[in-house]
Amino acid sequence: MPTYPTCACGCGRRRQRTHIMTWKCWSKVPKDIQDAVTAAYNPAAGIHQSPEWADAVQRAIALLRPAGTEPLL
Repeated sequence: MPTYPTCACGCGRRRQRTHIMTWKCWSKVPKDIQDAVTAAYNPAAGIHQSPEWADAVQRAIALLRPAGTEPLL
């Protein structure tokens, strides 16, 4: 049985391999940041996403990451 990575926000829950967060955590991210992540995502780029995408993802994670923990990206 495959293992799944944990949610990027640090909640410890397992997420789908193609997602950065669980649906529960993603739903807590404000719509404007969700839209920024989605708009900057390029499926053809694979793991080599743009700096704009990385910045939007980092903002989404920072909103949910427990205080005092290190960034995950």
